Amino acid sequence: MLFPPVSGTIEKQARDTNEQGARMRRQFCLTHTVRYDECNCDGVLTPAAFLRYMQDIAARDAGDVLLEGNGYWISKRTVISFATPIPIHARLELKTYGIGFTRITAQRGYEAHLVSAPQDEPLVSARTLWVYVDSHGRPVRLPERTAQIWLPDGGMPSSPFLPSLSVLLSPLQRWCSSLRSISCSI
Repeated sequence: MLFPPVSGTIEKQARDTNEQGARMRRQFCLTHTVRYDECNCDGVLTPAAFLRYMQDIAARDAGDVLLEGNGYWISKRTVISFATPIPIHARLELKTYGIGFTRITAQRGYEAHLVSAPQDEPLVSARTLWVYVDSHGRPVRLPERTAQIWLPDGGMPSSPFLPSLSVLLSPLQRWCSSLRSISCSI
């Protein structure tokens, strides 16, 4: 088993919609109860704890489909939006789904709803741009079936949420990255 057992349920849903109404091939859900060590001194879930939830559910989703490959996923950029504070002991239904893919990146969406009100607006919404890298930290192509698993057409839908990687990097950062690539290959 790749992950320790969790109190809660894991369920896979097929052919559902995200908040933009786009059809997706796959969603992965996990029920989780907010623990005291995931909250701040006011008893409210912290963004850092929600980031760990995101990482965990994404890894479980990839493990569930037995995604093959020799690379590693690195989070390049994450945006989280809390609609309301989430108190300790709240039972959450966490959901993740694919938004878009390029040759080396995957955009993944996340939502958290109260278990008692799964159809309500999400308490937390988030998006992450993941980059697939080899053992040396260099970006490489995604495993073959990646886009086909999460998107019905296997392509990259337009997403205004996360701009392309080249827009995220300033010219100086791109230049520094190219120097690092050159020095690593020497």
